Amino acid sequence: MEAKFARVVAVMVELPDVTFGEGRGFGSNALKVGGKLFAFVAASGRFVTKLPAARVAALVGARAGEPFDPGHGRKMKEWLALAPRSTESWELLAREACAFVRSSSGARRSVGARRTSRASSPAASRSARRPRSATR
Repeated sequence: MEAKFARVVAVMVELPDVTFGEGRGFGSNALKVGGKLFAFVAASGRFVTKLPAARVAALVGARAGEPFDPGHGRKMKEWLALAPRSTESWELLAREACAFVRSSSGARRSVGARRTSRASSPAASRSARRPRSATR
């Protein structure tokens, strides 16, 4: 792990619900809050954080970084890959990302819960089982 990121990790894991290095595969060397990723160092060595799309756009406009591309050619609008020569503070960006993920995770969870409950309603079940008439 890069020394600069190690310093960020040491500070961030002191915050409530913040962990580092849990699990396997993608995210195993990432900072998480409540189990959700908010910062890591990509294989390219760039510091990557999850921030509001408008904040990412502002930082991209200031040439501090670019939207993160995890390798499939589609850039992610809420993830910033910090430019190697950027003077932005990794710790401040990590704190900002942590606060963003912490505040948005509850809202996303409730939206998903609504979708699940609607799909499992009795009416949805009946319409899914109803055979289509060949004469329609």
